Amino acid sequence: MEKENSKLILIVSVAVGLIVIIGSIFAYILVRDLKQEDILRNEITSLSKKDFTKDRYNTSLKTKDDYAVIEDTIKAYFDEYATNLQKLSNIAKDKKMTTILSADNYQKDGPEFVTTRKYLTSTKSNFNQIVDKLKKMTTEEEIMKNIEGKGLDQYYIDLYKDLMLGETTKKDFKLSQKNLEKLSKSINGILDTEQEVIDLLINEKGKWNIKDDKIVFDNTDTLTKYNELIKAYQES
Repeated sequence: MEKENSKLILIVSVAVGLIVIIGSIFAYILVRDLKQEDILRNEITSLSKKDFTKDRYNTSLKTKDDYAVIEDTIKAYFDEYATNLQKLSNIAKDKKMTTILSADNYQKDGPEFVTTRKYLTSTKSNFNQIVDKLKKMTTEEEIMKNIEGKGLDQYYIDLYKDLMLGETTKKDFKLSQKNLEKLSKSINGILDTEQEVIDLLINEKGKWNIKDDKIVFDNTDTLTKYNELIKAYQES
């Protein structure tokens, strides 16, 4: 009987010991995961303080394992968005755009304006392709598509969604979208008006020339149309 009791006590002791060990392991994993999640959330919060129009987001990873997958996905996404937004800014600040409607350009490239037309066509196409890409990037479907196929459990996918579609990030994207719409309207207005002016000069070639660094027209109708377009350009 004593032997049986001893065996029973030994078995119970081993079982309790295993439970304690397993419990300790789970507690360690839980604490570790909570720390990783805190690090991730803090890192994403720090990213929200950056500026899409001038900063980069391809910074080193602060987390590990599945949290690192989320962090890397978010940073890659933000960096792509920022890079494309900065491309738009570079187009908007292109000095060549400000010289299209100059007497110097009229004289050098007129009256057919082959180089100018190519520039306007390619610039407008490139600009609007980037605008469309940025608009698509901010849709929930596109945002969630980035985390698909990375072998993450639902918990981590939900965490990614919370970080990417939470109030802070939505606010950042909303502000960026507002600025994007303003920039798009402004640049397209400038490019369209410049195209109209160049088309007018091509269609009316032989009825204008450059004198003393100024454009001079042979008839008032063409002059009136030109001045109307220049006014619209200045207001765009």
